[in-house]
Amino acid sequence: MISKLADLSKLIVSKKEEGYFKKQFDETFKIINEFNKLDTSKVNETYIVTSTKNVLREDVIDSTRMLSQEEALSCSKRNHNGYFVVDGILNEE
Repeated sequence: MISKLADLSKLIVSKKEEGYFKKQFDETFKIINEFNKLDTSKVNETYIVTSTKNVLREDVIDSTRMLSQEEALSCSKRNHNGYFVVDGILNEE
């Protein structure tokens, strides 16, 4: 398993390191298996376990800080029909 993970991660792992990591994974899996033994049938589902609330600000438009389309495009080297023109980054092969 360690060599497979190393291959997927493009990491070079020596045989000594492989043994070290295997021991650590085995310990981690033992702990996880202890959690699997717990009865959670009466526990409500949740996606967040802390009392953290959304701390993001409201999305409010501040028109005093907006550029017109013309101003935004004024320093661009390439634009077309009101849009920035950039080189493609995705190649289909």
